[in-house]
Amino acid sequence: MCDAIDRVARSLPAFDVTLGSGGGRSRRGDGVAWLDVDRGAAEITRLAASLEDAIGWRGGSRPSGQRPHLTVARRASPELIEALSRTPPQPPIAWRVAEVVLFCSHLRRTGAAYERLHESPLTSTIDA
Repeated sequence: MCDAIDRVARSLPAFDVTLGSGGGRSRRGDGVAWLDVDRGAAEITRLAASLEDAIGWRGGSRPSGQRPHLTVARRASPELIEALSRTPPQPPIAWRVAEVVLFCSHLRRTGAAYERLHESPLTSTIDA
C-alpha cells in the first residue's frame, strides 16, 4: 500500500485548501459537525480517486452530493451545527497540502488516537 501511495504522491502537485461555511447532522442529540472545503475540493477529489485506483479499492461509490470536508466535532450539539452553518470561520482557515499521510485510528473510550504509519510528499512539478 505504501508503494501505491508513493506513486500517486509523486504524480500530483501540492495544492492549497481553504475551509468555508459548515454544517452538520444531528440524530437523537448525537451529531457530527463539519466545515466545507471551498478551495481545493477538486484536488482532494482527484487525490482520493487516484489513491483508490492505485490500491485497488472498490468500496463502492460515494453517496450522491458528498463533498470534501473537514469533520470538526463528533457528538456535536445542535447549537454548534447551527453556528457553523451561519458563519464561515474568521479569519479563514487555509493551508498548503504538501503530503499524503497514512494513519491508523485507535478507537478508545476517551476518543480516537491517530498513529502516523507512512508519509509521502506531493512532488509533481505541475502548477497547482
